Amino acid sequence: MVEALYQRALQEENDSSNLTEIEQYHRIHAMEEFPTTDGYHVTALPAAHKENEECLLYLIESAGKCLFYANDTGWYPEITWDKLKGKHIDLVSMDCTLGKGYCESYHMGMDNNWAAKQKMLQLGCADKQTKFVITHFSHNANLSHGDLELEAGKYGFLVAYDGFEVEI
Repeated sequence: MVEALYQRALQEENDSSNLTEIEQYHRIHAMEEFPTTDGYHVTALPAAHKENEECLLYLIESAGKCLFYANDTGWYPEITWDKLKGKHIDLVSMDCTLGKGYCESYHMGMDNNWAAKQKMLQLGCADKQTKFVITHFSHNANLSHGDLELEAGKYGFLVAYDGFEVEI
């Protein structure tokens, strides 16, 4: 879908812009690793989402720091857990579409996040200094931002919002 939208944008520009000179579309797949032009090393990992979609999570590393971007997913597939072993993750951005509670499908709630955090601590890919941020909320959470913060604090999670910044 994203590729189709990109191609449509190119057609709408009628070759009158320099879009292809300043950006290019690259299709990536799970387990691919690649460098970015600004010095990051990215590993694409499989997410647990709809079966007919190749949804990805990202392990992003630079200058001795590591971010695990894990949104729009349910419980991580075993191959993803295997790739996290041996890494030290400084920041985890987690899906919390359902807010408080647990989800069995394509997303997560705080109970799933807590279980994932505990597994990361057990595997040694996270520690007391690792920051865990919940995001990717929806109306299904049935909580205000303030209520999310109160609940997330019980788990040691930070709650994202538009403009949220965190330093690692």
